[in-house]
Amino acid sequence: MKKNTWIFPVAYLLASVPGSEVALAVIPPLNVGTWNVHPRSIGGQAPRDRIRAAATFGANHGQAILAFQEVPLTLLGNAAQLALTYNGTSYVALTMSAEYPNPSVAANTSPSGYLILYNPNVVTVAVGPQFFVPGEFHQLSFYQARPPVRVIFNVVNQNAQVAFFSWHNEAGSMAADQVVNLQHALSNHHPGMSWIFTGDFNAQVNPNGGAMADLIHSINNNQGGPSNWLGHNQGIDFILSSGQVTDNATANADANAQGLRSDGRHLSLFGTISL
Repeated sequence: MKKNTWIFPVAYLLASVPGSEVALAVIPPLNVGTWNVHPRSIGGQAPRDRIRAAATFGANHGQAILAFQEVPLTLLGNAAQLALTYNGTSYVALTMSAEYPNPSVAANTSPSGYLILYNPNVVTVAVGPQFFVPGEFHQLSFYQARPPVRVIFNVVNQNAQVAFFSWHNEAGSMAADQVVNLQHALSNHHPGMSWIFTGDFNAQVNPNGGAMADLIHSINNNQGGPSNWLGHNQGIDFILSSGQVTDNATANADANAQGLRSDGRHLSLFGTISL
């Protein structure tokens, strides 16, 4: 199946907001990737096989951070098996073995969680994985929805930090509402700090408007400038940032050739971030 990857023709630039947690600083470009690997075997390939292929690919293509969504809890809970997925690379693993902050609630059960691989020669951990303002993410005003996971990284040899997010949004009719909630969360709880947001949004960008288009406008204060988001044509997986996002065309083409796809809608995505 042919896959086209490009930066959509909408360009905006985030304006700095006073009151940031860490002063904005010049940060070298960071190569990052995201992929919803799907928690089940597809075409005879298990999720651990897909993660192993992506980790090797990422290491060979100079990726500083790789974010994986819908990683099965059976893999996240098996340290030895998980380590095999990135063995032979420089990556270090961070995990969140839940998609909800209160997984004991019957409505919030999920067989999946998050995996983030990072290269410690490029970034180190300042604050480990935490759910990002889960109270902002809700269904019908009272059911908990899936919030993003946030990690704050130190950039090696730089007096700078960057917040990195990974998200598996709710699906179907609930997806757009959670994109709206994300817009509020970023606006109200994360001003100023340089950030990178990756994941499966379960929503497409409609050039005529809608939740995703509104999100892109809002994080840029409607100002023109370099493009700060990346997605596949008619895709639902994205990389957004407070800085400039450039299509890592070589990595995306190579990933397509190597078949880094889980189910039909989820393709790996690689971008270069200039903060």
